[in-house]
Amino acid sequence: MKSAPRPHWRTTLATAAIAGSTVFALAWFVLQTLAPDPYGVPDAPRHIFIDGGAHEGESIRSFKRTRMFRDHRWDIFAFECNPDLASRLSATTDARVLNQAMWTNSGSLEFFLTQETTCSSVFRDAGMGKFEKRRVEVPSIDFAAWLHDNARSDDFVVLKLDVEGAEYPILDHLLKGDAAGRIDILFIEFHNAWVGVPKERDDALLRQLRARGIRVEFAQSKKDGDWFARPHVFSKWSGR
Repeated sequence: MKSAPRPHWRTTLATAAIAGSTVFALAWFVLQTLAPDPYGVPDAPRHIFIDGGAHEGESIRSFKRTRMFRDHRWDIFAFECNPDLASRLSATTDARVLNQAMWTNSGSLEFFLTQETTCSSVFRDAGMGKFEKRRVEVPSIDFAAWLHDNARSDDFVVLKLDVEGAEYPILDHLLKGDAAGRIDILFIEFHNAWVGVPKERDDALLRQLRARGIRVEFAQSKKDGDWFARPHVFSKWSGR
């Protein structure tokens, strides 16, 4: 009686690779499901996620994959002052979309659009100067006042801020009053090189934010929207 032919070594390797990837995927699913929230978000009367510079909703989609999102019910607000992006956001996300620029006062503001939408800014000279800019006027909102009116001190607030240099006046304005105390975790990207701000300014802001009890985190990779994969080593309990 003839024995069954042995499988080709390539077939054996492919089967082993599929089995290995399946085991890895299962282990990752179990880890993500059973592991505690790495950010330690507590129960609160209300949980609020604010996406400052929401772009095309990448950060919101990333946030919805986190353990903290699964563990709590969140009210999500998306600030995006680029009118083209804001209209698309409204059609693709269940967040409340505000087509306004976060700023230090409510009114209107010059905004400079570029073909590469991640580089648009309220500052004409932001960036490397290689992008052609188109000036538009957009509505602005006093973000400190908005935060004070829309979040209570016992709510848990996560703020992501990626606003191409506007973070400096926004944070200065927040820190002048008590609105900064509404924020529990701040995910931020500083754009010092883009707007000609010395890095020491970042360090000074970080000290002030941490002094208010705000935990500060940074983008986890260069991929747009990848903010929440794991807590960064730089938090309010450590130096930078």
